[in-house]
Amino acid sequence: MKIDHIHIENFRSLRNIDIYPNDLCVFVGENNAGKSNILQALNLVLGESWPTVKSLSENDFFGNNMNNTLLIDIHFKENDKNVERIFFRAGLDDDNLKAELKMNFSGNPTEYYVKKEIREQFGILYIKAI
Repeated sequence: MKIDHIHIENFRSLRNIDIYPNDLCVFVGENNAGKSNILQALNLVLGESWPTVKSLSENDFFGNNMNNTLLIDIHFKENDKNVERIFFRAGLDDDNLKAELKMNFSGNPTEYYVKKEIREQFGILYIKAI
């Protein structure tokens, strides 16, 4: 499954960013520019571990401010599962941290919780450089 668009809001050092990767995508930049945070955002949503409230800390929110709603939204090119996007949203709700992993099917605005079978089809393998 090819990624068509990545939108990240309020994740670590990334306030609001949109990326439209091609078939081959390379992140190049100075230290502390946010390259690793982009990869960690992808790993949070599509990596080996299931994203939950326990996956997050205050440091994962832009400016260490949990009042900033965190959004990692990954859109896919046309695929046989008809999945348009998978997204992870987290933020405070009545002083409690809430998180959800949801998806949309192409042409359908209804949000569904992501099932394990779907996530496995769209999963990534994240290998740390260290």
